[in-house]
Amino acid sequence: MKAAKYLNLTTSLAATLIASSAIAQAPFRVDPLQNALQRGPQQMMPNLPTSIYRLRPGGVANLQISERVISALKAQEVADAIKNRFEGKAVGYAITVKTTNGATGNAAGGFARRQPPDTDGRAMSTTERITIASVSKTITAASLLKSLAAKNISLDAAIWEYLPSDWTFGNHFKTITFRQLLNHTSGIRDCGINFDQLKECAATGISLSNKTFHYSNANYALMRVLIPRMLGATTPTAEGYASSYIAWVNRQVLQPAGIPTAACKPTSSTPALSYESATSNPVNFSSVKSGEIWGDMTLVCGSQGWNLSAQDLATFMHALMFTNKILPQSTVDEMKAGNLGMFWRDFGNGLEGWNHGGWHPYNWPGNQGEINTLVLTLNNGLTIGVVINSNYNGDYMSDIIAAVRSVQL
Repeated sequence: MKAAKYLNLTTSLAATLIASSAIAQAPFRVDPLQNALQRGPQQMMPNLPTSIYRLRPGGVANLQISERVISALKAQEVADAIKNRFEGKAVGYAITVKTTNGATGNAAGGFARRQPPDTDGRAMSTTERITIASVSKTITAASLLKSLAAKNISLDAAIWEYLPSDWTFGNHFKTITFRQLLNHTSGIRDCGINFDQLKECAATGISLSNKTFHYSNANYALMRVLIPRMLGATTPTAEGYASSYIAWVNRQVLQPAGIPTAACKPTSSTPALSYESATSNPVNFSSVKSGEIWGDMTLVCGSQGWNLSAQDLATFMHALMFTNKILPQSTVDEMKAGNLGMFWRDFGNGLEGWNHGGWHPYNWPGNQGEINTLVLTLNNGLTIGVVINSNYNGDYMSDIIAAVRSVQL
């Protein structure tokens, strides 16, 4: 592996950063399934049209992002319009809207913790952190692209050279590139996401005929190992790779965007919870079961697991899409053109955008609640971060777009 050219991350740096932060301070329930944890289907949101995975025709050519939406009053009006459409459709929800210049609107409703059945009840807010599920992939994608640039490694380089030296590689695994991980065309199918499962996945290999689009959590879980290896970290343990990855993301992606230190687990003794109905109707929230705390996803972080708020999500996406705080805009254009960590969506009548959703469904084995999350940047200049801590009575993306259209921008 080449010596560090710009930035070098060591395991001691990771340990120092984590020990000095709030990451390790608060007690929480550790999920017994964490070492095999995939908390939902390999799909980033419910009611997902297959068109979400299409590339934008022409890439970013002729794309116009409007800068006319710069008023904080308009941002708040949009946030309130979304809240009005969300009302009564979930246990709790939080919405943050940002304009191109960073003006912000916030709205929330329902509960972060509902009492009863849980203790320490409180209302939902846009600062409540909770697991963001697959929206973690957009953060991991930005982190990978930044580390590739730091080491002058091509997107089309083979990944195997940057995996642990004691791993073995089955048929055709050595053909997988960083770009193919990012756009889910690696050929990886149905691998687990913890360290041992990823090692087994590499040894099993792939079929070349499978190198077509197939959304797979393992693609992004591998980045939890690849990023530290590229940056010079040498560790024999799953814990070492995870801590190095988390330190890098905090230092080089989240903190430059203005987001306080984050973790892949709850850092509060009474964190926000996710819920499911206790009635026979899954969208009747008059009575709910005890909430899901999600637990510690440190060892499976990357494809999922980051704990962030609606404000954090909008702040990250705005910094990525409209500034150079995380990546140069030329690199972001490549993300947009190639669906690298985000997906283009045409909403019709001239409205389009890039998004990534997150979803752990309530009816997935082992889950005791549901989480829905979203980052979305539209070509009218709005960036939106959403957290919903239960299943949703309807299609929340349709409600967001209807709310945006209802506001005279």
